[in-house]
Amino acid sequence: MKETRRSGRQVRLAVSLSALGLLLGSAYLLLGSAESDPPRATAASKMPKSDAPARGREHRIERPDGDDRIADEKTEYLASSAPRLSDPLHDADVEPHPVSEERLRMAKHHAWFEAMIQSLKQENYGLARSLLREHESEFDSEDGLEADRRGFERLLDCLDAPSESAREKAAEFIKQERLTPLRRSVRRVCLEGRDFR
Repeated sequence: MKETRRSGRQVRLAVSLSALGLLLGSAYLLLGSAESDPPRATAASKMPKSDAPARGREHRIERPDGDDRIADEKTEYLASSAPRLSDPLHDADVEPHPVSEERLRMAKHHAWFEAMIQSLKQENYGLARSLLREHESEFDSEDGLEADRRGFERLLDCLDAPSESAREKAAEFIKQERLTPLRRSVRRVCLEGRDFR
């Protein structure tokens, strides 16, 4: 019993002395070294001096009109980073990059895709069927976009006229089309019986 008390006291004494040593050491480093040590050269002090002021410090700018106001670094930076009036890159007439036919075609397909999603969410199946016919007449069946059209056809069949035939076509679509983003929606709506979201 006495030994455990003695070892407990020794531990507390050791911890107290360690804490006191850390406190005195940090006080010496903060106060003592600042007064006695000459400043050491750092990487920043070895860098060449620039005309720009140190960050966050105010400095005086000599102005031609004799006004000696104080300006911050941000103001000077913004003024120096503005494009020069005689810059040949800014003076040239720049024409926008021409939009290719393929890009226009994909933008049209994307707009159709979004319109299909909205018509199915609003349960406007007549509009969805007319959008499908429009897409079929405008896009070839060999252009890789047919999978999206068939996916929407499967969704429309399951939502508008659910039947066993629609389920079978949906299951076949899920087996064949692995890369279309509509695969998950077809599974949820046609095979799991969930609502279209």
